[in-house]
Amino acid sequence: MGHAIALAALAACIAAVLAAMVRCGASTLGGPVAIVAAFLGLQFVARPLVLAAGLDEPYLQNPSTGAGVDALALRAALLAVTWAILLAVPPIVLRNAGRGRVSTPSTPRTPRDYTTAVVVLTGIGGLGTAWYAWKLGGPFELTGGRKRGQVTPNPLVRSSLLWAATLAAADCAARPAGWRRRYLELAAGVVAVAGGLLWAGRDVIIFPLIAIVALRLAMVPASVSLHRLLRLGRPLIAAAAVALAVAFVARVARDEVTSARTQVTQGDGSMVRTAMVATNVTSFDALMVTRSHWPDEAAFLGATDFRRQLPGPLGRAPAAGEPATFNVRVAQVGQPGRVNGTPPTAAGDWWAAGGYGALAVGALASGLGLAAAERRHAGWSRRDAALTAAVTTIAVAGAAATGLTTATAARLVSLLLPGVVVALVVWLQRLSRGRDGAVAAEHAAAPAR
Repeated sequence: MGHAIALAALAACIAAVLAAMVRCGASTLGGPVAIVAAFLGLQFVARPLVLAAGLDEPYLQNPSTGAGVDALALRAALLAVTWAILLAVPPIVLRNAGRGRVSTPSTPRTPRDYTTAVVVLTGIGGLGTAWYAWKLGGPFELTGGRKRGQVTPNPLVRSSLLWAATLAAADCAARPAGWRRRYLELAAGVVAVAGGLLWAGRDVIIFPLIAIVALRLAMVPASVSLHRLLRLGRPLIAAAAVALAVAFVARVARDEVTSARTQVTQGDGSMVRTAMVATNVTSFDALMVTRSHWPDEAAFLGATDFRRQLPGPLGRAPAAGEPATFNVRVAQVGQPGRVNGTPPTAAGDWWAAGGYGALAVGALASGLGLAAAERRHAGWSRRDAALTAAVTTIAVAGAAATGLTTATAARLVSLLLPGVVVALVVWLQRLSRGRDGAVAAEHAAAPAR
């Protein structure tokens, strides 16, 4: 009972720190700071409370450690508290020093129509996915191969589907007509979601919902009154409930189909466990494994996994038999043959690199990056709310949801690659409109005969 109370108390402290980070370090409730705070809240507050209440057991365990589960949970929670506090310092300090203070746009503005871009991205991702499915013998074989780690998608194919779904949702939500009269864009978004699910990913469902919420809250200052915050809380809670429910149903449906068609065993678990895994709220469990393994059972890794992101002679390729990513390295501590990784949040990446010293460096660096992204976000929202909401969701939630990790740079490159396609489509549309305008002006200036 004592350990459970202590774990719940630490979770409450983290919740207070995250609330202060948003309140004092964010410009709006729809920017990068709020998104990171929400993700950390799920991993460092919600999950520890579930464990403290005895509703579930750790998803990943380290069978060789001598420490009990309760003790490991407290040690991991101390890491989480340290990470949250140090992460919150740069956004709060810089914003209140005036360097990060920006005005909040009063109304969303989306000057461009992204229907063509969404259709093009869906075409790229859809055709690529169809080719992979044909090569492997069918769509369910593609999903099963992805779960077994036997299929690695082309970054442009997978990310194009995510971009199409997210940008379609944000573009439709940003316009006064809303979802009406945008059938082509909506259809392309639905096709993108279906294609993304074949890659065993639920981000194509979650990210569009995050983008819609971020778009709506991008106009709400973080210093909003408590009364208005409570009024805003109801639709936010409803949106969060929808997102979690959709992720849960998608996970269960995917596992059932995958297990029946491809003999990929997904494992049994309680309803709570299934819900936690379906919504990816198991990073605290991986942080427990990380805290127990390094340095008690293995030496700190240093910059080993971080160097994989660097180009040329500064980089480092995985050795033969070495896990492909740090997340897989953590998962294999308790399950040596596992091919899918579980992220221990950014705190775990930096702890394994060098203990509390590396953790402090990583948290402060992540906080500085977060403060810079928050300042840029407000300016971009004034110019193009829909694109800003989509890019922010994809970049922050996809590559740095809990801070900078060993995979952030590589994920940013693959996730933002379709942005080049969007920029090219927008440029071609502008060029076409410019030519049409020049032709119209020429005809208007021509003398009548």
